[in-house]
Amino acid sequence: MDTTAAVDTTSCEDRPQISQEVERETADSEMVNKDIIAAVLKAFELADKMCGSQKDLINIVNYGRDLYCKGDTALLSRWPTSYSACMNLLKKAGYNDPVTYYICLNEAHPNLWSIMQNPSDLCKYCKKPGTIPYHYSSLKNKIKYWCSSKSFCEKMTAHWKEKKRWIHGVSSHRRQDPLLREIWDGERFAELSWFWDPDRTWLLPVGVNSVDQFNIQGFNRVHCPMCHSTCDYLLEFAKGDPRNIALIGHWDGWQPFSTSCKHSCGSIEVQVATMLREDRSKIEEVYVCGFVPCYIVPNKMPWALDPFLDPLVTDIEDSFINGVTVEYAACVIGIEPGPATIRCLLLCWTGDHPAQCEVGKFLAAGGVHACRRDKVFGTLSSSSRSNQYYCGNYQYHYRYQWSQRMLSECVDDMVSVSQEDRITVRRKKASETGFTDGSIEERLDAIPWTAELKDGRIPQSITRRIGFWKAEEYRKFTYPASEYVLGGKLPDCHYHVWILIVRITELVFGCGRNGWTQHSLELLHNLIWRHNILTEVAEGLESCVITLHNLVHLPDDIKRFSSPDNYWCFVFERAVHTYVERSSNNKHLELTFAKAESRRELLKFLFSKSNLSTPCFQDQLLYASSITKARLCFSNCNDNRAILVGGKKTITVPSNMIQSFVPSSMQPSETVGVSCRSVLLLHHGFDGVLYKTGEHILLSSNEVICATDLFSLYLNNHYQSFVEGELFCVTQSNLLHLYSNNPFVSPSSSKVVVPTSSILRKVMLFPDQENLKSPTQFVIIDFERDKIPLTSKNVIIPFYPESNDMVEVYGEDGDIWLAQVQSVDIRNKTCRVHFFVPQQNCPSNYCREQAGRRGAETISCDSVLGQACGSWSGNTFIYT
Repeated sequence: MDTTAAVDTTSCEDRPQISQEVERETADSEMVNKDIIAAVLKAFELADKMCGSQKDLINIVNYGRDLYCKGDTALLSRWPTSYSACMNLLKKAGYNDPVTYYICLNEAHPNLWSIMQNPSDLCKYCKKPGTIPYHYSSLKNKIKYWCSSKSFCEKMTAHWKEKKRWIHGVSSHRRQDPLLREIWDGERFAELSWFWDPDRTWLLPVGVNSVDQFNIQGFNRVHCPMCHSTCDYLLEFAKGDPRNIALIGHWDGWQPFSTSCKHSCGSIEVQVATMLREDRSKIEEVYVCGFVPCYIVPNKMPWALDPFLDPLVTDIEDSFINGVTVEYAACVIGIEPGPATIRCLLLCWTGDHPAQCEVGKFLAAGGVHACRRDKVFGTLSSSSRSNQYYCGNYQYHYRYQWSQRMLSECVDDMVSVSQEDRITVRRKKASETGFTDGSIEERLDAIPWTAELKDGRIPQSITRRIGFWKAEEYRKFTYPASEYVLGGKLPDCHYHVWILIVRITELVFGCGRNGWTQHSLELLHNLIWRHNILTEVAEGLESCVITLHNLVHLPDDIKRFSSPDNYWCFVFERAVHTYVERSSNNKHLELTFAKAESRRELLKFLFSKSNLSTPCFQDQLLYASSITKARLCFSNCNDNRAILVGGKKTITVPSNMIQSFVPSSMQPSETVGVSCRSVLLLHHGFDGVLYKTGEHILLSSNEVICATDLFSLYLNNHYQSFVEGELFCVTQSNLLHLYSNNPFVSPSSSKVVVPTSSILRKVMLFPDQENLKSPTQFVIIDFERDKIPLTSKNVIIPFYPESNDMVEVYGEDGDIWLAQVQSVDIRNKTCRVHFFVPQQNCPSNYCREQAGRRGAETISCDSVLGQACGSWSGNTFIYT
């Protein structure tokens, strides 16, 4: 045979060269493939950002093809030319289509449902195919995406960097004056510290439906009381891992079209709880598990959401018991990157009141047992025409708290409750007196909203548009605007109630975001209870709806889950806008939304930006052309100095002028600097504050200026930033605003130049309400103050007196008197009391001022401060 000779025609010296050429061609081919995949993925990203259609996507791909191929026929043949070809490339890069389930909610089997994976599968109850399609994005795929990015792994383990605040369990929260800022500062996270602690071992639960072993020696038998299944299982244990993931769940329904129609949708979403709240509060950190076609879901069925939640719950259970095998990209506490088993749990579930009621199978409108936390018994109002139940008698229940309602004790009751088919009653709209006054509109128009407050919705036109306001507008109107808009326009009985909700709003949305202390929690507790009691007194039982009662639990929620901005719904609400803005043909919207979200998640983690090099700005000019670049500068050099942002212009400052605001400067001649219209101080506020010319600024000297220029000069061997502004002086009469207690200021002809380090925060100047159009003085609205000038002792909660109580009474001159309650007239809010006076030889011992029945006096219940501390010794009360 001559075959061997044919094969060996090439000499040994030529073989390595041919092999190298083949390897080079293979490497070039792989590089081309990577370039094409990267271009297609970038085209998908651009199309999603511009809300483009499939045709727009192909146009972008063709544009990239023309730039890359440049007429090369070999490259052109490998480039995708259709949408399906692009999708095939995506799947090669790791894309997975959402899993489609088919759900049966046939009314022929109420309270029972089936979820099938194939359209031909039949319901096990009615033997019919599922009629409701549900497109579910697997939680396990999301976990694999999350763990594939080094930068995202570092974000997900932010809790471990502050482990000292929670690793030792709930007892660590008993330290003096704890600061509740991140979600792991709450008690619930500390209770679950074993889940992340590598020194702890815990017993794994067993999934009954996933085990089919029976009568195996050494195994334990378990019986499930819910599904009545029995199986044998072996005890298994797991160790804590700092890389384990906690989730925050969310559900809400919404309209995909701008106009109201019957095609309503809903989304089930999750967030990673172990991230910092500033990272978690971004829209891109909301991950959708599925879109629910609400328009074809049977209405008024409490169990209607169960089949849509079932895939997510199943994934969470399986990931907790068995874990998810991933390629972890980051090094954590010495654990090198590589294969890992990550477990997952659901830390909390958030949503607005109707959404929480849908998930928890509570009556959304508020029934007899409306609260899921307390055993509250609703009351029907005799004056109300609706069947709405109200939760009142707050003054009594502040003294005698409601019994706690444990859901584990109510499982049997929940079955019967979930079967109720009750029509929810919309809350009656109450119109406040004084809202139709024209001067209120003028006051609202005169509020000088800052750029941050304008970023979103701002309240406009109380008389014409208040019915169209969203939660954001109500919040901004409540604080910081309402004190200046409604001052003097509401009756005292209503204003005293309203001002309490203003302070509550300021605490939750303002200074509370910097962290909650025990003092601020006590203040919030007293404000809420006083507000609810006065609301019932001023507005009647009809105002005591279940959402008012839910305020009572807010301090406990903060103790348990830390600051509310860790789990409130605003970021989920903003994410809805990204869903509805996507281009579609208005058919199969849920599938369109689900596929777009799956692509977005893949694109986000496929191109990790963790290895990008960033410039250093140590001693260079602190300037950036955009806010994004400015934040990059700060993150790189960890510098608290100000950085100029935007268009710049060169300025020249004489040395004598420099010495007027920098006396230590020894500049021999004029100095060239750079001027801009804005400056970024990243260490201000929650996520940095951008100050602009034309805005009013409070300085560390408690002076207010209107910024006219922002510039940077090279002085003493480094750049320094300054702000120039027109000074506002406190009025000579030292007037204070009657309702906010803030000072009045008036403009002056003086100008000042101070370093940007002297900037405290932004303020707004509200014109004098007596002369709104051409004011000569303004009220300072210090809406970003870091502390409320109020303590819990200043907020008195009306006391519920009973016979024989020894109480403290507020006297005429502010003195505290002691009295014993003889009788209480609930209807007239009065008490019959005997006053006690101290004995001369022993001031701590009190005896009755007058003996006999004539010594009793009638006082208002509002003057009773609370129960006196002490003990009885015969007829003498020993006051302590």
